[in-house]
Formats: sequence, C-alpha cells, structure tokens
Amino acid sequence: MDESTDVSERQPIVVRVPKLESRITGECRGKRACYGFAMARSAPRFRLVAPVVPEHALQKSIAHVLVLEIAPAGKVSRHGVVWWSVDHANYAGEVPGVRIGRGIVAGLPDLFILWLGRAFFIELKSADGIMSDPQKAVIPAILEAGGRAAVITTTDQMLACLDGWGIPRKHKLEPQL
Repeated sequence: MDESTDVSERQPIVVRVPKLESRITGECRGKRACYGFAMARSAPRFRLVAPVVPEHALQKSIAHVLVLEIAPAGKVSRHGVVWWSVDHANYAGEVPGVRIGRGIVAGLPDLFILWLGRAFFIELKSADGIMSDPQKAVIPAILEAGGRAAVITTTDQMLACLDGWGIPRKHKLEPQL
C-alpha cells in the first residue's frame, strides 16, 4: 500500500456472505427474523413415528365390538359385565427391573373381562402373530388359578368366545364363523 494514501480513502474488503450481510446491513431476507446475528440453516425437523403393531388395529376393532355388545370400557353393563384393555406392550421404563418392582408381569393378555366374579382374559394376535414366551407362561397360570383365557385373531372369534363362556351381550352382531 502506498503510505501517502489517506486511511479514509482505503476501501474495505467485502466478502459476500448473505446471512452475515443481513446482519451488517440490517436487512432480513425470507421468512426468518433477523436477530442481529447470522442464522445457520436449520436441520430438517425430526418426526417421531409410532411403530406399526398389527395387533393394534385388531384391538381397536375388538374394542368397538365390545362397546356395541357389552358397554364402554370400564363401565358395568346392565348384566354386570365390565371389560378393559391391558397395555404393557414393550414398556420397560427407564431403569431395568422397574416393571417387576411394581408388580407388572410380562405377557399379560390384552383384554380383561369380569362377570359374576369370574375373570376372563383374551390375548389378541394378528393372523400371522406368534405368542411370546411370557405370554405362553401367563395363560396356563390364569387357567390354573381358575380364570378363563383365549387367544383370538378376529372379531368373530371374540363374539364366539363371549357366547361360549355364557357372557351376556346385546347380540347386535352375530359371528360369521
């Protein structure tokens, strides 16, 4: 540089960085607000997607059938029948052993029906579903204790189960076996 050149005459070196430029000039471009600093491009949003469990669709349709035939979940029908779903599917908590400490048993059937002091348990499986080892162990324990248990794959089997056990229902639907 020439030393005789006045400092005020020197031209600044300009590097074109759009995000930084908006900070310097005070201009805001696009939809993002300008907060006095350069904003980095945001990463694409991460979306949690629930796993697809084939039994969930079956459980939903069975629940609908039970609402029509008996009563809403947790409500006692006029014949004294109450039912609800049990959902402990793959819930282990944050610390191993927490489930066991709270008395939660792996392999519990999906539905519980109570009528005249008798317990009825129903395990739902998709057409190609396979029972886990804990499920295979719980059903014999239920039967040994005097309860009743069944494994079903369709709503028609559910209705046939209710009829076979003599559980009163409204007969709005008939099994198509």
